[in-house]
Amino acid sequence: MSADSNSDSQPIAADSDWRLYRRLLNSVLPYKWIFAAAIVGMLIVAMGDAVLVWLLQPIIDQGFVGKDTKFIQWVPVALIGLGVIRALGNFVDEYCMSWVAERVICD
Repeated sequence: MSADSNSDSQPIAADSDWRLYRRLLNSVLPYKWIFAAAIVGMLIVAMGDAVLVWLLQPIIDQGFVGKDTKFIQWVPVALIGLGVIRALGNFVDEYCMSWVAERVICD
């Protein structure tokens, strides 16, 4: 195979992928609000991950190096709260995506 034949087949594959994506999206449209809830759940989990990474620097600086006792007492509460929020977001994401997938398959 030459390099030219490989580059010619690439736009066809991309067009085919887009058509497949649109067909699948049309199957999901009747359940758009549940699908949107699943996306919100995913965003909550992603933001929770980002907040956890963001909290690591103050935890190390004020907790371990600075030995700030008030901050050390606050950290477990914040981490547990963050874990609960992430768990709720994960539940909403998993439940809603499964629900939409089942309805699409049954239709």
